[in-house]
Amino acid sequence: MDDIILKIIIVSLLAISPVGELLIAYPIGIALGLDSLTSIIVSLFFNIIPIPFLLILFEKLLNRFPRFANIFIRRSVFYKKYIHKFNLIIFLIFTPIFGVYATSFAMKALNFKNKISFIVQLISLFIYSLIIYYGFSIIFDFLLLK
Repeated sequence: MDDIILKIIIVSLLAISPVGELLIAYPIGIALGLDSLTSIIVSLFFNIIPIPFLLILFEKLLNRFPRFANIFIRRSVFYKKYIHKFNLIIFLIFTPIFGVYATSFAMKALNFKNKISFIVQLISLFIYSLIIYYGFSIIFDFLLLK
């Protein structure tokens, strides 16, 4: 029992950190011996936790350091045409790739509301976790059958 709790703590710390997030935490959980469902649920849950805090932190940083914010606002004008063209789909794709830390900062720099940013990242991570979970299941089943 203590062994499982230790493994869950390791996976949760990886998932909540900017280095691990969902992409690293899930396979590490499986490698540690957690079943895939437990590993994906823990990874997903703890990857979602920092999003509201990051959005608030980045908002305060951008307000506190206006010169720093102006750099991103000027650059965001260039990217806004792509954002308007692809709408929020681009963030659904980029959240799992770049992680919640970078995506939260980008969405805040592009003046998205916190609620929209959170919901988009939540949906993105949920879809991505389903893809990873079923993808790993299919691959492992295929390898074990051969």
